[in-house]
Amino acid sequence: MRKTLRSASSFFCAGVLASVYVGDGASAQKSPSAARSAPQISGRLIGTGAMRRIILEHQQNGKEGTFFAKAQGACQRSGSGHAAEPIEIYQIPKGSRLTLFYVAHVVATKTTRKTENIVLAIRLDDGSAELGIGKGETLSCYKATEPDSRKK
Repeated sequence: MRKTLRSASSFFCAGVLASVYVGDGASAQKSPSAARSAPQISGRLIGTGAMRRIILEHQQNGKEGTFFAKAQGACQRSGSGHAAEPIEIYQIPKGSRLTLFYVAHVVATKTTRKTENIVLAIRLDDGSAELGIGKGETLSCYKATEPDSRKK
């Protein structure tokens, strides 16, 4: 009888420990990372290219540098009071002072991995009279991907 009681209590303790372990395993999943601002870089627009490429000249640690980025699509003016007419990258006048908010996206190729800078938003630091954009106004250039309609 004593042997049966011991094995029953051992079995019970093992079951409790297993459920605690499984419960802890589920809660040990990574929680979402804390929100942080997108990297940004300010400079002078020196060119745009095919496929919505942006070339920005900037100063960093007293040295001039060139920053390359890509917009996913046409940009939209922020705010509810503005028309929803899209603004293409090539419409922004060359020489404009801009701040780009971007994310570095790693793209895997057959042989290597390269980093591509994807523009989320553009702030026109001095504005643009040609486009009717005020000083410091921001254009949103991020295109959210559509959820796959086959997944339900």
